[in-house]
Amino acid sequence: EAQDQHSMAGRSGKSHATWLILCLCAVPTLGFLVPSTLRARFSDASGLRPHGGAGIPALRTAPPRIGATRRRGAPLSSLRGSAGEADAYKLASQLAVAVEKEEYKEAARLRDMIVEVKKKDPVQRSRDAIATALEGEDFAAAAEAKISLARAITDRAAAPDKKVNRLLVQTKEGGLQTCDPSGKTVVPLSDDDPKGQQHFQPTWSPTGDMVACTIIDTKARDSTASEVRIVWASDGATHVAARGAFVPFYFYWTPSGARLTYLTTHAADAVQSRSVSLDVIKAFQDDGAGPSLNELLDEGRTVHLQDAAPLYYAHSPRDNRIVAHLGDKGKVVAFEPATLSEVVLSSRPGDFRAPAWVPVPGPKGEEMCVFVEGSELLLAEVKEGGKRKTLCLTQGSTMFSVSPDGQKVAVLCEGDRRQDGGYLSFVEGPFEFEDDPWPSDRVSVAGAYPDRSSDLPPPRSVLAFFWSPDGRKLLVLTGPSKADIEASSGGLRWEVFDTMTGHTEEFELFRPTAAFVGTFLPFFDQYALSHRVWAPDSASFCYTGASLMGDEMGAFVQEVPARGGEKKLARLVVEGADMVSWSPT
Repeated sequence: EAQDQHSMAGRSGKSHATWLILCLCAVPTLGFLVPSTLRARFSDASGLRPHGGAGIPALRTAPPRIGATRRRGAPLSSLRGSAGEADAYKLASQLAVAVEKEEYKEAARLRDMIVEVKKKDPVQRSRDAIATALEGEDFAAAAEAKISLARAITDRAAAPDKKVNRLLVQTKEGGLQTCDPSGKTVVPLSDDDPKGQQHFQPTWSPTGDMVACTIIDTKARDSTASEVRIVWASDGATHVAARGAFVPFYFYWTPSGARLTYLTTHAADAVQSRSVSLDVIKAFQDDGAGPSLNELLDEGRTVHLQDAAPLYYAHSPRDNRIVAHLGDKGKVVAFEPATLSEVVLSSRPGDFRAPAWVPVPGPKGEEMCVFVEGSELLLAEVKEGGKRKTLCLTQGSTMFSVSPDGQKVAVLCEGDRRQDGGYLSFVEGPFEFEDDPWPSDRVSVAGAYPDRSSDLPPPRSVLAFFWSPDGRKLLVLTGPSKADIEASSGGLRWEVFDTMTGHTEEFELFRPTAAFVGTFLPFFDQYALSHRVWAPDSASFCYTGASLMGDEMGAFVQEVPARGGEKKLARLVVEGADMVSWSPT
């Protein structure tokens, strides 16, 4: 197992960040994105050992299904969606309280308000149309409503018209729920008692209408008994459920919200050597994807796209293509999922993990991506024989992230140390190929102190970083350096760097959850492409852990004060949370 995990993780296990994580949290570094809570149950790379749990039926053995939204055993009335606007979550919560208190006049008023809100939401209208058609056995009308639902989702992904602003929480018991940023208006997405079923890797869809996750049946005899499930965030009703041969351990939606890609293990040959497999499943018909891809993914069929060890990838923001770093194959490629035709962008990739697309095209419409080749961070045009430019030189293992506005690239070179602190910097755009061919200047963010006095305490090491949605601020996770760890309290710290003012705001020390350390942190640059820690308005961020003085682990929300404003302590919003992410909208 150790060799298999190491082959998936690549060289990242040798970094100082990994060393620090081990010292602080005593949690072993895992293979690429395999949840820490699953490691103890892996008998080998093939799957999980069953263990205790009672009361939950075994997962379905039926073939994949798509389009229906009924829970197991639920009446057809449960097909009807909850309200479609963000405040409808609050209305639904108030309605439940009114019914419980037998305040039926108020309940009727709230019900009518929810109906009106739903009428304004094309997604919820289509869901209701499907339910009504199925109740009347009008299957032709249901088919038409299903097409309308798919168009409503893809149209919303292209031009967001709905503010969700909710947290997606994975509990330590393996359950899922969403709530507002205050921890209220809770919507459970799993059974109240999840014993026997464990939910992992919950991932928001681009519109915030849906959530994907892995469900593991801990009572099943089959050690690989798991399911990919896509549910509606408004009520937890299932939209797609599909079984796979191996346990999925990472999800990443396409920007259109119509397809879900994921990583799992893969038996590469007869002797069962393991590789990472990139697969895809369709959630909705996508008119913009072309007939070949829609035909390939007909009715929820799971399709294998690539395999490598390790494997990291990024979706194009404007078409179907995927840029992938195929570790053991020694190349970076861009490929079409429908045909698997590929363009090799590099045959000598450097020491890095996840490639990234530039969110905006170049001045001449160029589609561009960023990756490391040799010891250079490159900007490359994504086409055969495309133009290239060196953004900066690198040293050692390199992590990077492109800002959402496409105007900056944050870079962390772990081999470029300043008294054992990580050198985090950013390169400013706009990015084009016709400007100065020399490498760009790097603006220091944290941990870069070339003229630092030896009398000062050692700088903190940079462990991860995430751009705010507005592209202005960089959220940086730091920990004590090797020279400082014995004298420190052993906590991690969030810092927010404002790229416009150069101001850094530091927040209180905390202890992270084991799930965050074992799953999210070692591969933060891949997760930054698919999961959000920032609020949509860039004014707050979320994380899981506990304060150094507290014992209760949970999900916290930290507000980022304006320059000169009052700094508040992080708020514990959900007790017992293992992982948390913010909705994209």
